[in-house]
Amino acid sequence: MTKLFKYLKQSWVAIFTILILLALQATTELSLPTYTSNIVNVGIQQSGIENGTIKAIRESEMNKLTTFMNDSDKEKVLDNYKLVNKDNLSKEEFNNYKKRISSYKKKNLYMYYQLKIKIL
Repeated sequence: MTKLFKYLKQSWVAIFTILILLALQATTELSLPTYTSNIVNVGIQQSGIENGTIKAIRESEMNKLTTFMNDSDKEKVLDNYKLVNKDNLSKEEFNNYKKRISSYKKKNLYMYYQLKIKIL
């Protein structure tokens, strides 16, 4: 056994490279089903839309959306969004929201913050 290690000692770089490549091959082969699943689920079934929920929407646009909703639907939608402006948030919270939304231009926004709507 020690004679075998003497011979392997000379080519340790090649052995290490082979082990790294084998680990890389196993990782890529195991991740292939995930990629295929995403192609079918998101790409084909959902037409490329990963999430159907809007993360942020201006207050004026939310008002337009809720104009023709009945009261129960409007309540469900507004329960899942939080109005973000300088008046109803602390300075730190407001700055955090501002960093998350790059298109913020001193307008009131509704931010999606939780999922209360149960899909049947």
